[in-house]
Amino acid sequence: MDTQQQKAKLSPKYIFPLILFALSISFINTAWVAEDAFITFRAVDNLLAGHGPVWNIGERVQVYTHPLWYLLLSIGTALTGSSFYVSLLLSWLCLAGIAWIISRFIRTQMQNQWGWLAVAILAVSRAFTDYSSSGLENPLVHLLMCLYVWFWLSERPLQQRFFATSLIYGLVYITRPDGIFLLTPASAYLLYQMFKQKQAWFKSSLLALLPVIAWETFSIIYYGTPVPNTALAKVNIDYERSVLLTQAYHYFKFNLQNDPLTSAGIILAIVSALFNRRLLTKLLAAGLVIQLLYICYVGADYMMGRFLSPAILMSVLILILNQYRIVRYEQVQAALVSALLLLTAMVQLPYTLIPNREYNNTDNISEAGIADERGFYYQMFGLIPVLTKYQGVYLPLKYKIENRKATTDASGGVLFICFIGQYVWGLPNELYVVDPLALSEPFLSRLPARNGARPGHYERAFPEGFVDSKRTGQNRLANPVLKSLYADVELATRGDLWTAERWAAIWRLNSGHYKNLAQYFDRNNIGADFHTADEINPSPMHTCMGATGTASVILVDKIKP
Repeated sequence: MDTQQQKAKLSPKYIFPLILFALSISFINTAWVAEDAFITFRAVDNLLAGHGPVWNIGERVQVYTHPLWYLLLSIGTALTGSSFYVSLLLSWLCLAGIAWIISRFIRTQMQNQWGWLAVAILAVSRAFTDYSSSGLENPLVHLLMCLYVWFWLSERPLQQRFFATSLIYGLVYITRPDGIFLLTPASAYLLYQMFKQKQAWFKSSLLALLPVIAWETFSIIYYGTPVPNTALAKVNIDYERSVLLTQAYHYFKFNLQNDPLTSAGIILAIVSALFNRRLLTKLLAAGLVIQLLYICYVGADYMMGRFLSPAILMSVLILILNQYRIVRYEQVQAALVSALLLLTAMVQLPYTLIPNREYNNTDNISEAGIADERGFYYQMFGLIPVLTKYQGVYLPLKYKIENRKATTDASGGVLFICFIGQYVWGLPNELYVVDPLALSEPFLSRLPARNGARPGHYERAFPEGFVDSKRTGQNRLANPVLKSLYADVELATRGDLWTAERWAAIWRLNSGHYKNLAQYFDRNNIGADFHTADEINPSPMHTCMGATGTASVILVDKIKP
């Protein structure tokens, strides 16, 4: 054992507490709940109220991308009654698991001091810290990724390693489907080894992927589609590839400007893997590249760091496992690591390890629509502000009480609104909510989005007759093709589960039957059903049914759909 290995293994009993302490400090200082998390919270409430895992009562639509995270939230909320605090507790438990696995890697796998720099980057990365909480599924994805690498590196027989990693691969899929790109090259290699050694790969794969098979079967039967409605809303937008690549460019640029260490850590991990003798680091780096290409393909996102939090964690694992010694002499290496640690602290500490109860960054939205989402919502949903400013009563709870009182007479009516997070969560569950951004709307999610929309906010125009259809509960779409699509969506989401008519509709919805829908309506004519022509202004990025600025447009109709 060389000197570097000895140093890496000094005082092993302190490694886990120190890492957990550092990550927990960052967690406490930054913990918050994203506005989008309240979309899932409403579905949790409906499930616990006996209405099923739905958004609108009586309409089977999957508004969450993360079935496994949704299940854990539902169990925790059933036990405690608070989705808000349960999401934070589950997030911290995931973080503790991550800290333990990383500490084991440092004790058993790390061969030089550069791994400590990687851990420091993780503790102050804005992408990782911001989305180690948030109420979204990122913490669970992070933990599953660490477990995957843990089992991949284990000394168990190939059959057991393949089964364990395949099981985790599937769990990642039902937590965040695009997360599997990071793990696909490593999984493909193990599958190749199973082939090569003529082992029972099919049986192992089938058993390991049973959770995925079970979920997809349930999803098709219950929801009528194998993919979440949120995915349809954000991918089925019919944009030119050049537009999506431009969005991705602005996303990466904004992250580089506001969170340079995350970008630097990802780049360093990919480059270091080129010179690394360890096969796994090369496979994980290949997964990193695939993930980044996928982000470009879908046009990225509007939340700074959200798509990059799994990537920076994987980068840190690559650096910890790195066997390549960047510099020859121990003293030079120590000096470089120390200098980089100091630079890291100077750049990122104010956003992570240093507490700031007043953190507010609502003005930091780029012209391309990319934003510091935590900075925008921290004063309402941050753990420290909630506990210190509002005596433990988080603001959405106040909204819930006030909104339920204000809309008692609208229960059972129809609401059209673009902001379906905490505001809608605070409304009566009996109120039918139509989302122009189509995250929860199964018909609009299958239509192309208007041009020039903000990334992740792909607003749909309402085709002629759509508003009347929602108000009356009758299919009044003017265009025959759209009328047929609307009817099939109604059958899939509201019809009896096992009728032949419903399954015929499900086939048409998922087999490419409805194509080139932009030719049947004006995709940019948003708000046409309830605004005058002078009021409609679809060109600005931030709009809600034709209205611009900070005002929202709300239509409430007391006719049940």
